[in-house]
Amino acid sequence: MNNIKILKQELKEKFTKDFKCEKLLKANVLYLEPQELISVLQHFKETHQFDFLICISGVHYPEREKAFEVCYELFSSQNLYRLRIKISLNDTEQIPTAQFIYPTADWFEREIYDMY
Repeated sequence: MNNIKILKQELKEKFTKDFKCEKLLKANVLYLEPQELISVLQHFKETHQFDFLICISGVHYPEREKAFEVCYELFSSQNLYRLRIKISLNDTEQIPTAQFIYPTADWFEREIYDMY
């Protein structure tokens, strides 16, 4: 069993929801709704699964119904495991700040806000 399957099973047990996860171009990807972000990030931080937020990036896909995507790149220094979290948004939706969980989110969020 690969890491993404284990992670998916663990999240299902913790949150009683079947999250969409996949291995995409050698990257482990977890898809979330905006309101799920903080609880999932807190879980990862409290369980020490992902102790480092590498970056947050924003992408604009004008042809999509939900034209914006925010990507969080997490890293575990214990097992050298990476995870990408993707959240799709329309132009009226918002994502809460992650800076209280991962302080490095502050500057990434500012940059994305300024860009979009």
